[in-house]
Amino acid sequence: MKYTKNLIMMSAIIGLLISCQSEDNDSNGVELLFSINEDIVNYRSPGDLQFTDGFITIIEVEFSADKAGGGSVNKEKSGMVVYDFMSGQSTPTSNTIHIPAGDYKDVYLGIELYDENDKPSLAIEGTYEKQLDGKVYPLRFEFNSGEVFEAEAESATVPTDSPAIAKIKFDPHEWFASVSFDELESAKVNGQGVIVISESSNEDIFDLVADGLDLSTEAVFQ
Repeated sequence: MKYTKNLIMMSAIIGLLISCQSEDNDSNGVELLFSINEDIVNYRSPGDLQFTDGFITIIEVEFSADKAGGGSVNKEKSGMVVYDFMSGQSTPTSNTIHIPAGDYKDVYLGIELYDENDKPSLAIEGTYEKQLDGKVYPLRFEFNSGEVFEAEAESATVPTDSPAIAKIKFDPHEWFASVSFDELESAKVNGQGVIVISESSNEDIFDLVADGLDLSTEAVFQ
């Protein structure tokens, strides 16, 4: 099932710096960089909930805009790309949309998550320390959907002399903002000793976190 939302930015900013010397020049384009806020989420004291790893898998990127002098540009690039949140690196290493330089209005950037199997399209891993028993448990949040994240801007300028970068920072603090201390304390631990939060495990917490993805949205083009 596919949903359409704004590009998720949890208390962060998407900075879009786009460039292309010509439509046929493969040296420039829009390059995506993903990362997450690694700060500890404090429910009682430092060390309660912290994320240390994660990835997002996308299948298509789309750029469209009207040219200030007339006409429009519509570009798409398909192909599975996996981004590591911590390193910011992708596999394969390059994923760009090549567009001509100029001034644009009604700018749109769409990012579709991969959703062709049972594997999560987005996952983050970390630890949670339960006060109940004093143990630190591995924690994993899994999100599996053919989501289309969207960002829009009234205008943007595409220069001719700098690489294109779309910096996207995810903030689990906002994702878990509505999850209470009691809910995390009572979260089920699987047979491997891991707290898995997904559509089929700790479903109540999953629904709250998924809602946090939707509600905590900010997109700013620079």
